[in-house]
Amino acid sequence: MKRFVWLLLGCIILITCCDEDNPTPTSGEVTITSELILEGSTYTFNGFSFEKGKVVSYNPQSTATPPDLVVTPDNSGDEVVAVLQILNNVQEKHLLGLAGEFEEWSSAKDFFMNYTQIADSVSFAVWAKPTLKNQVWIVKTLSENYGKILIKDMQAYLNLTTPYAEITFQWAYQPDGTKVFD
Repeated sequence: MKRFVWLLLGCIILITCCDEDNPTPTSGEVTITSELILEGSTYTFNGFSFEKGKVVSYNPQSTATPPDLVVTPDNSGDEVVAVLQILNNVQEKHLLGLAGEFEEWSSAKDFFMNYTQIADSVSFAVWAKPTLKNQVWIVKTLSENYGKILIKDMQAYLNLTTPYAEITFQWAYQPDGTKVFD
């Protein structure tokens, strides 16, 4: 019995220490896709959560909190394009703002790294359409915090007859609601 108590105490200390050593990241790089995975009678897909600092799975019937950003393919025009959008934006608030578009990766990355305060001149929209490489977007989450993303790569095409989109982006998050990135 004493061994069990000591083992349990050791596990609690280890878990507590690990949480302090690994705080939720506020920047990084991720890839999200429009792939749908059938689970029972509904589909699960992935998206990005700024608050959790990672890609998360979402199933509308079983997941309480949706991700902040998802990518969807749009093939309503001549070609398939990728569109970033915010789930549960039922009031269609304007939450995505294009801060800059660049021809070259190095210029886009420099802008992203040096963009430390959201300019009042950023015009926000309901979605980022189309989402293209070397764009820098500002995201206002539904919890009223800000993130910024730099589109590193984007793929959008028909997979047999199903439209598909995939976006890789660098990101930074300001969890305190200010428009200034540390």
